[in-house]
Amino acid sequence: MATALGTLSFGTHSPNPVKQGEGAPFQPFVHTLDLLIPTSGLGQRTAWYWSNDSLQWLAYLLIAFGWVLTTAIIAGVTLTGGRRTNRPDGILPSICGTSSKGSQRINMLV
Repeated sequence: MATALGTLSFGTHSPNPVKQGEGAPFQPFVHTLDLLIPTSGLGQRTAWYWSNDSLQWLAYLLIAFGWVLTTAIIAGVTLTGGRRTNRPDGILPSICGTSSKGSQRINMLV
């Protein structure tokens, strides 16, 4: 959705080049991807700027959204990888407990 919003918004206006006659030609879709992907080097982010304040703010929001999305993906992958267990019964340690005597397992899932 953010990609479509950026592509449509940036496609209806013409940005200003940072250096006249240099850089890749402006492409709204690639420019949007360059803003959304924090470590991308597609060359659009550094080659163009917006004199329209609302489009410049949209660019800032897409950069922030890209960082939030990337952080969420990394956190999800990290948490998923941390849930593996070597227990033969397959019960995750975080969802099972022991009785007060420690001899019986109490399944805490309802």
